[in-house]
Amino acid sequence: MHRTVAARLQTYEPPEAQALAFVLLDERLGLTKTHVLADRALSVQQCALLPQLERDVQRLEAQEPIQYVLGYTHFCGRTFLTDRRALIPRPETEELVAWIAQDYAQRSEVRGLDVGTGTGCIAICLAAALPPSAWWAVDVSEEALALAQENAARQEVKVQFQQLDILNGPYVDLPNDLDILVSNPPYIPQDEAAAMAGNVTDFEPNQALFVPNQQPLLFYEALLDLAHTHLKETGKLYFEIHEKMGTALEELCRSKNWNRVELRKDFREKVRMAAVQR
Repeated sequence: MHRTVAARLQTYEPPEAQALAFVLLDERLGLTKTHVLADRALSVQQCALLPQLERDVQRLEAQEPIQYVLGYTHFCGRTFLTDRRALIPRPETEELVAWIAQDYAQRSEVRGLDVGTGTGCIAICLAAALPPSAWWAVDVSEEALALAQENAARQEVKVQFQQLDILNGPYVDLPNDLDILVSNPPYIPQDEAAAMAGNVTDFEPNQALFVPNQQPLLFYEALLDLAHTHLKETGKLYFEIHEKMGTALEELCRSKNWNRVELRKDFREKVRMAAVQR
């Protein structure tokens, strides 16, 4: 069965097609890689799930991301609902969450804001990892906020969600004594879209991905301005960033009197995260 599913995913490179087939069979039929390789017969219950498996394979053939096909993904040890309302949480974002959790593990209280929350994965994981804490999360998309609220409810984690366009404000409903401001904002220049995979550009919300070519740091500038009025003097900003924009971000931060900037590489050895303080 694995060979049959993988063979149908001709729009993917063979190693990726094989990996997707293993994931799908495990998640849908409960067939681990060991079971698949042993070529065991399907149970009655597993046979009943084959029509759903066929629908899933058809969606994968159309290059829809497997996280949307399944309707969920795993992030920081938790399961999050995923669909086309928000970006798919990614491993490098898990590293950003781990960085923040480590920095604030010994604090007695934490107040944080997640800007551009999407599925809510950052705020939810940090609210759970850093009790006692108070977390706010904003997004310009009402649809994304609805998804984030569903995830928070399923995880039984309290986060205060609200709609906000970070580029236009006003920010009167946000707390002005934050310890943390974190964001994975849009940062991909529009002219890079043509070189990106279709399973990203055709399915994930472009509003959450792309920025104008001439303003690649548009959102970071707005976030730094917001932090001046809503972050404590000792507070800290954490960003996910474009791998080629670390130096430009450092220059922007210093031009706005944020003089302590730390860049970090992700597990692929690309500069993808930043922490910023006064």
